[in-house]
Amino acid sequence: MKPIAIKWVVEIKFKDLGLGYIEVKDGWSYGLMVIRNAKRRMMGLSVGTWEDEINPDRVVKEVVGDC
Repeated sequence: MKPIAIKWVVEIKFKDLGLGYIEVKDGWSYGLMVIRNAKRRMMGLSVGTWEDEINPDRVVKEVVGDC
C-alpha cells in the first residue's frame, strides 16, 4: 500500500473547512491534530483548549486507527 501524505489529506480533504497544513520548527506538523480536531467537531465533541496537554501517541492512534 502506498503511504498517504498527511499534507495532501489536510489540503485536499479539509480545504472546504478552512483548515491548512502548518509545518512547525521541530519538523513535525499539525496535520494529525487538524484531522483529529475535524473528526471530533464532526462528531459534536470538544477539541479542547490551547492549555490542554495532548499525548502525541494517542493522537496518532485516534487518526490512524480509523484508516
